[in-house]
Amino acid sequence: MSGNGAFTPAVLEPATSSSAGAEANSDEWHVFRKQDMRMCDYHFRRSPAPSGQVDHVSSLSENLGDLIENSEYSDITILVEGVPFKCHKVILAARSEYFRALLYGGMLESQPGTKEIELQNTSAKAFDALQRYMYTGRMNLVEAKEENLLNILGLAHQYGFVELESAISDYLKATLNIRNVCLIYDLANMYNLTSLCQVCKEFIDRNAMDILHSESFYSLSQSSVKELLSRDSFCAQEIDIFDAIYKWSEYNPGLDAGPILEAVRLPLMSMQDLLNIVRPTRLVSADAILDAIKVLTECRGMDLKYRGFLVPEENIATVPHGSQVVRGEMTQALLDGDTQTYDFDRGFTRHPIDGNNGQGIVVKLGQPYIINTIKMLLWDRDMRSYSYIIEVSMDDKDYQRVIDHIPSENVATIQASACVIEGVSRSRNALINGDIRNYDWDSGYTCHQLGSGAIVVQLAQPYMCSSMRILLWDCDERSYSYYVEVSTDQHHWVMVADQRNEACR
Repeated sequence: MSGNGAFTPAVLEPATSSSAGAEANSDEWHVFRKQDMRMCDYHFRRSPAPSGQVDHVSSLSENLGDLIENSEYSDITILVEGVPFKCHKVILAARSEYFRALLYGGMLESQPGTKEIELQNTSAKAFDALQRYMYTGRMNLVEAKEENLLNILGLAHQYGFVELESAISDYLKATLNIRNVCLIYDLANMYNLTSLCQVCKEFIDRNAMDILHSESFYSLSQSSVKELLSRDSFCAQEIDIFDAIYKWSEYNPGLDAGPILEAVRLPLMSMQDLLNIVRPTRLVSADAILDAIKVLTECRGMDLKYRGFLVPEENIATVPHGSQVVRGEMTQALLDGDTQTYDFDRGFTRHPIDGNNGQGIVVKLGQPYIINTIKMLLWDRDMRSYSYIIEVSMDDKDYQRVIDHIPSENVATIQASACVIEGVSRSRNALINGDIRNYDWDSGYTCHQLGSGAIVVQLAQPYMCSSMRILLWDCDERSYSYYVEVSTDQHHWVMVADQRNEACR
């Protein structure tokens, strides 16, 4: 063996003789080899780390964990559900502000001679796992049963183990399902775990109908049920929501269902459901039902408070989400997601500006959604510009305008790129220069020969105009009769104002 602990092959090579002495030498070689390897292992384990940092936290965790099984050095017994846990005050106090205050904060439990403390309303299984975490800093969440894990979460919150609370919350977020989400949400709500609450809400929103039909829904607290059902993003049929509340009230006879019923949007139900399903339960007063019927029959559809699915940061106007273009031309291009490949012949959806009764391009979504952003790629292969409106509807009958990019200012101006293409004037654009004060017999006006021709103004793009104002010549006593026509192609004209039988000034 060399001085640096490495094996020297010539020394370690065993004898090849078959004699007894050779066998003894062979045995000695094996013993020598084992001892030498132990020395080598010891040497490399104890070598200083290249960075100059020593990290033996794992060994420390194991050593402290051994104290749990050895009661010889314990100085306090924690009694939980009749089960004694031998603990060490200094470790409990170092790991938790709760136990520091309990054991060293001048409370009754901190008095000299106190050897045993009983914890009320605490699970022994949960405390056993928590004790091991306090001593070792480790916990296997995968092996823990769900009920015990929730109890541990409660203890972590109660005793101030923030990192453990966060770790369990993150684990629960990844293991949510229809069966456990209501229980987890109730607990998260109780402990004000905002992040876990939000993830539970999003999961519940995505599976609203399944949640309503699951037995776990009936175990929710009154406040949790009301908070969930009051949200616009909890999208389910209103009659199904009412039915779930009715079953919840039967499952919890000692609790008042009245506050929860305030979350039910009765006007969203049909009259048949109100009279034949809601009324016989006697959960809702007759006046409330009549008020709902009144709203249902008298109000506009878009005035009702609808529910919708909320899908953050995702385009829901796509074929995979069930959307389709039901009106327009070349409908297949709008929802294909391709915003790069388009030209004058393909890759876009359009609608005629006139002759279609204002139908426009209509996209039917796969289901009701809550939308806060709409992005449109307008045709940009030439110099034209656009004005447009966006309206939404729940029944394709009553529409509510949510976007209006029709200009509210005068669009027949030079600044708006309008131009006079027919008419007589000393200055070509006198009609649209915006000056309505400086005009006389010689300048500042536009005219045309009576009986022939007209004054024609071409706008920069098609507009939906709600009003037109004309300043007629007023430098003498004459009056005028006129009419106004509009066109999008200069071939087909539609009369929008007719003052031919009026003497206008």
